Amino acid sequence: MDKNKKFFIIKETIYEHVSNTFEIELSSKFDFETAIRKLFALDELNENRKNVRHHLQEVTTVESTKVYEETKENLNGLTK
Repeated sequence: MDKNKKFFIIKETIYEHVSNTFEIELSSKFDFETAIRKLFALDELNENRKNVRHHLQEVTTVESTKVYEETKENLNGLTK
């Protein structure tokens, strides 16, 4: 495995009547070994396994010199 890869730990909260929510747990990215250790620790401490799960998500970055500008045109694609 590439030693430069980084991972987020994602917390999934499961609800019965609305869509599940996902959020980055611990607000940081980790190398694979550290992420797995933290994932196991969170799983061990999780008292609500029926409704809360944790996942690993690889961090991907896009290198660009172009600056994103929020305009009405590119927001329309999100609201359709």
